[in-house]
Amino acid sequence: MLSFLKSLNVLDIISLPGGSSVPVSVFKDIFKNVPEIPTYENFMEIDNEKKGYKLFFEQCREQGIIN
Repeated sequence: MLSFLKSLNVLDIISLPGGSSVPVSVFKDIFKNVPEIPTYENFMEIDNEKKGYKLFFEQCREQGIIN
């Protein structure tokens, strides 16, 4: 997960689509069970389209940050 966060080039806050944001500490806690090199599917298994991160992960996939 740390490599994913480094790819985002964020320190404390992750900016999400729609103008919302999440502290990195909260994001790391929610997605603590993803592999070190996570995929879109890894994140979506946890998000399950209920936590509101789908658009964010789709953008990351389109930008080549995750597969």
